[in-house]
Amino acid sequence: MNNSDGLSVLICSHNGAKLIGETLRHLVQQEFTRPINWEVVLVDNASTDDLVSVAQANWTIGVPLKIVYEPRKGVAHARITGIQNCKYEFISFIDDDNWVPKNWVEGAYNSILNKPDACAIGSCSKPVFGGPVPHWFSTYMQSYAVGQQYPTSGRIEKQDGLVWGAGMIIRKQACDQLIEAGFKPLLVPHKNESRMAGNESELLLLMKMCGWEIYNENQLVIEHYMTPNRLKWSYFLKLKENHGAAKVYLDLYRHLLGWVRLGHPIEKVNWWGLASSTLSKILKDPAALLASLAGNTFEGNYRVALYHFYLGELRERLRLAKQLEIIQAELIQNIQRYPLAWRNR
Repeated sequence: MNNSDGLSVLICSHNGAKLIGETLRHLVQQEFTRPINWEVVLVDNASTDDLVSVAQANWTIGVPLKIVYEPRKGVAHARITGIQNCKYEFISFIDDDNWVPKNWVEGAYNSILNKPDACAIGSCSKPVFGGPVPHWFSTYMQSYAVGQQYPTSGRIEKQDGLVWGAGMIIRKQACDQLIEAGFKPLLVPHKNESRMAGNESELLLLMKMCGWEIYNENQLVIEHYMTPNRLKWSYFLKLKENHGAAKVYLDLYRHLLGWVRLGHPIEKVNWWGLASSTLSKILKDPAALLASLAGNTFEGNYRVALYHFYLGELRERLRLAKQLEIIQAELIQNIQRYPLAWRNR
């Protein structure tokens, strides 16, 4: 084995002291059929609780547990810091509420080992409920990164096919080359917020631009713990608004890939036209609009969920306004550097 041959398990956590113990206890139980180098890298993302001491108390094996600190809130910042501190060529993204099986490290390592064109491997997840299961959960579980992402394993042929960050295995080389080329994530939290959805999608879209492939492996399965708060309809509606806001940024990448049209020529983004289009989608369903304005969220109703997705998208488009054109111009300028980093991979 060379010095980088192995798997780093990367966990990013903001105030996850109540969750991290169980996550690490599952990792401690790893079993192997052959020797594999591995480590755990825990990124303390501006936590104010006992995350670090709880983690240290629950790590009871000789495998390295490296703890690093990232003061900027947001999993995008935390993951970049974590990637830079990972020792091995393959990295398994595990959230602080993910529980892995005893063969996870070996299975994750094997899933990407003989796929030289792969930047990422997606997996499946099963929910573990910390409270009563709402009647609507099975309808919307993929919004929680729960379930099976694709019907079969193998290379994802769908043009815009991506995978979830939870349980994803990535190639460190692909990430390092982005970072070294000056990658700065767009999907970072606004002031006074702790998260912005979709940051792994931003990474994957960039990697697809650079010629990498994405695979799915249904034999890799993690458990995803659902805290009682996350099972509330109010939480889900906020999650949909977050997804809608993330779409504003991810569409910039899809625009450059030719998957969506945001304006013409490619350097232009018709922000007002896009905001008007989103508003028209909201106005097409006045019942959902009026119900939400009246505070009646009709728990489980698909139209209300879709309304909140569009609401999140509209708010973000209006918040950015013409700044979206500046972001697009900077993105185009930055992307010019990325293919150079990949040309000799």
